[in-house]
Amino acid sequence: MTPFANFEAFAQRLIEGSWRQLFGGHLEPLDVVTRLAHAMEDGREGINAPDFYQVYLNSDDHEQIMTTHPELPEQLSLTVSAMAAQAGLDLRRQPKVTIRAELTLPRREVQITASHEPYGEGATAVRTRSEDMVLSILREIDAFLIVEGRHVPLDRPVVTIGRRADNDIVLESQSVSRQHAQLRWRYGRFVIYDLGSRAGTTVNGQAVTEWALQPGDIIVINHSSLIYGEGNEAESRRRHRPVDEDAGEQTLVMQRPTRPNRPD
Repeated sequence: MTPFANFEAFAQRLIEGSWRQLFGGHLEPLDVVTRLAHAMEDGREGINAPDFYQVYLNSDDHEQIMTTHPELPEQLSLTVSAMAAQAGLDLRRQPKVTIRAELTLPRREVQITASHEPYGEGATAVRTRSEDMVLSILREIDAFLIVEGRHVPLDRPVVTIGRRADNDIVLESQSVSRQHAQLRWRYGRFVIYDLGSRAGTTVNGQAVTEWALQPGDIIVINHSSLIYGEGNEAESRRRHRPVDEDAGEQTLVMQRPTRPNRPD
């Protein structure tokens, strides 16, 4: 299962309830949200999500939907904000969504493009709100690492690990790269990324370049073991993780390729 498949599972939850009524049977809500998610993923720049979305509908669908639901652009803007928060991406401003008619599109079809508008005033409040949503989720999950007997809370969406003193978690060994690995909150899980280190990173004995962590996973960097856990595991995982429990460790696993050592 790919990380984006996990995001689509989260999108399924977004369309429950009154949101489903916005399209009046003219469009499949899951298709709209999934295309929004793909547009966001394709258009993101690093951790910055695109903030301008153009939604193209068949001209007849456009007329009927916008007549009965003129609030649709605002609702889609809120949906984009929720997606970005869940994915751990930053929004520099409240997303702008426009709905346009496209004569060449068949009925019940939708196309979506996403881009970044030039940065300007008004972005700070939106970014802060998005960050606050993520931090609230992290407080509820109460994730942590046990590092050489120390309890290290994971209370921010990005945590760096390495030898250099400015990392969030410092491992003092010459075999550890200056910036060795990174934990990032993505799609309702903490994901560990090996940052092209010389010695590599293993999880549960398997060399990886990225891995979606689950409680009890053992990360080994050089000779240091880091144990991942969550304080409020059961209820928080049900509410904030879009993956099925049956997926297990198939979720976002990329093995580290074999390659010769190179200087750090």
